[in-house]
Amino acid sequence: MFDYKLEIDEQKCSGCGLCAEVCPILALDFDPERNKAYVHDISQCLICRQCTDVCPVGAVIMEGGYWMEDMITS
Repeated sequence: MFDYKLEIDEQKCSGCGLCAEVCPILALDFDPERNKAYVHDISQCLICRQCTDVCPVGAVIMEGGYWMEDMITS
C-alpha cells in the first residue's frame, strides 16, 4: 500500500481533459457537465505521473508514494 495523495485543484483545472486521457487505468476521469477532471478511483492509480506531466496548468497534485526515478536512483 502506497501512502500518497492524488487530487485535482478545481480552481486551476482548465477543463482540457488531458489528464484523464493519458491515465492508463482511469484513476482520473472527466466530467463534461462540470468541464472538470476528477479523481475517479485513487486505489487504481499506478503513480506513473503521466497526468501531472501532461497538465498544462499544474492542476493535478500528486504527493508521496514511490516515483519511478526514486526507484531507479535508490
